[in-house]
Amino acid sequence: MNKVLFVDDEINILNALRRGVIDEEYKAFFATSGQTALKILEKQKINVIVADMRMPGMDGIKLLKEVKSIDPDIVRIVLSGYAQLPQIIVAVNKVGVFKFILKPWDINELLEDIRAALEYYNLKSEAEKLKKNLRKTSKMYDMQLELLQDQTLLYKENLNNVSIASKKMIDTIKWIVKNEMGMAYIDHIGKIHRALINEFIFNKELFTTEQMMQEFHNYIKNYSQREHIKIGLNRHSEQQYRGNYKLILFTFNSILKDVVLEEGNIHQQIKILLDENKSDEQNANISTYLVINTDKEIERIMNHPVNYYLSMLIKPYGLDIVIQEEKNGVSIHLSMRAEKV
Repeated sequence: MNKVLFVDDEINILNALRRGVIDEEYKAFFATSGQTALKILEKQKINVIVADMRMPGMDGIKLLKEVKSIDPDIVRIVLSGYAQLPQIIVAVNKVGVFKFILKPWDINELLEDIRAALEYYNLKSEAEKLKKNLRKTSKMYDMQLELLQDQTLLYKENLNNVSIASKKMIDTIKWIVKNEMGMAYIDHIGKIHRALINEFIFNKELFTTEQMMQEFHNYIKNYSQREHIKIGLNRHSEQQYRGNYKLILFTFNSILKDVVLEEGNIHQQIKILLDENKSDEQNANISTYLVINTDKEIERIMNHPVNYYLSMLIKPYGLDIVIQEEKNGVSIHLSMRAEKV
């Protein structure tokens, strides 16, 4: 419900106003001085104030100036006589007045002016609410647009990653055909490629070397003949890194499953080592070594198409594979440059 405050130092005028507004659809408050009016404003949310210009102590101009500082949205109406024209001009310049009502006033005209003031107040309030809602909606649309742009960038990035992976697959197939390695390897590369694309594992994320070791252990559990596989951690810390974590894990598991343990090959021993070396204040090199003790699978492991495909695939992402023949077998070194967080 709207609220209107009437201020006049003459009791008979306030009584006349009280009788005149008794049937109006707003709650009326009455004050005989500016100080009393301000006390009412402390407790009530007033929409319209109707104040006499000439009052002892605090006159209408001072009161309306205080009212404006308290709540500039309160609509201000002045009751005044012809002799107070200079004060009216001051009120216009200093406090802004919605309506001047000259004495003696007609109650019906006064009521119409108050209704108009309340309508103005309510329309202005609705307009402010609409502006706030529009700003809120605009902010929400901006956030949605920003999210859409981020999603679009991510989509483009994923599309670019798919394109890179597909090109590397085609290059690998050409290499297989050129080296007359057989169709089975082509099917093998296609299977790895599909798994790689479906998992969307090209984006950088947070990880620790302890987390990597746990992942290695989880991979080993998937193989029935694992008693000959040993895992060790050379240097590590609780340092958190950001890098192509999922991509290096995918590469590791693919090499272990599809190259080293292909078709159930069992070697004398497989060692998995993880090494964490600081390269500078901001970065570190994370190295994973697969050391395979074997005397008969060296050439197959070193020239396997999966190694060829993965080696080409991960280079654009700052990862690398180095395969070397050792005294007692083969070592496969996966390296990743990671950013400290």
